[in-house]
Amino acid sequence: MSELLGKIKIEILNPLIGLIGAAGLALFIWGVSMYIYHVDSPADREKARQHMIYGVIGLAIMVCVFGILNVVCATIKCQG
Repeated sequence: MSELLGKIKIEILNPLIGLIGAAGLALFIWGVSMYIYHVDSPADREKARQHMIYGVIGLAIMVCVFGILNVVCATIKCQG
């Protein structure tokens, strides 16, 4: 059973966490670029600021999920 969980972690969950983390990073970078680009528009800057906040929140969640996944696998001794 632990070998199956280890394979699921390596083959499915780790790439999925990386993909969602990359999306969060892209959203953050998009928000930063839009914040810099829209210097004169307060409404657009606020929207860009929200993108940055959501990107940081997404990255924090992905780091927490990765840590929790590793703790769970270390507890049940997943192979992999």
